[in-house]
Amino acid sequence: TCPTLLAQARLVTTDLPAALGFTATAWLAWRWLSAPSWRRALATGAALGAALLFKFSCMLLAPIIVGLAAIAVAAGHVNVKRAASGVVLIAATAYITLWAGYGFRFAASPDPGYVLEWHDLEADFPLSPALVFARGHRLFPEAYLFGFAYAQSQSAGRVAFLDGEQSLAGWYRYFPEAFFFKTPLAFTALALWLLAAGVIRARGKSFDGWCVALPPLGFAAVAILSRFNIGQRHLTPLYPFL
Repeated sequence: TCPTLLAQARLVTTDLPAALGFTATAWLAWRWLSAPSWRRALATGAALGAALLFKFSCMLLAPIIVGLAAIAVAAGHVNVKRAASGVVLIAATAYITLWAGYGFRFAASPDPGYVLEWHDLEADFPLSPALVFARGHRLFPEAYLFGFAYAQSQSAGRVAFLDGEQSLAGWYRYFPEAFFFKTPLAFTALALWLLAAGVIRARGKSFDGWCVALPPLGFAAVAILSRFNIGQRHLTPLYPFL
């Protein structure tokens, strides 16, 4: 019944799938860290790979999983060796899943006459050394790398609108304002109340609490710092956690 999810569910965009990928991967990571097994690590890796196929912003799940594993080690839920081996298995499974999504083919199209417009993209936006290296060594499918580079180029100079103003740089306050303006006040109040109650009750030491809190906190922080201000829909992955 959340207006944000209802509004986005009827649109053919990547935002609802990204919310699903973010939630499913975080939930499966919590299950893996609560009772480690190779099957649960494989499931987490498959979900991570699917999330990476859904939307580029789901790359944030990789450091989040590592962070949750570090918290689990600190809390005594799992030892360092088992956590590290699980992270490696998750990464390998996600990598294979990503390639499977592109048919294990590097070229964007099986038609040799189809060529991606790398030269036009590079003329407007310099590629990062990591991206150039990954493309040169075919570490990821070409279409995935091109899509990522294109998304980066678009985020570097998009016109944003807020409070009667336009900007190419964006604002740090954009997403907080968009969230509070477009989310029911009752939902926001309940979310803040429950967050405060959880922190007070567990004193910040609850492993389960961090598994719920870290993914949306990390996602929100990156969204605000990126200043890629083209719509509140980019905050969709936050709502299932809240």
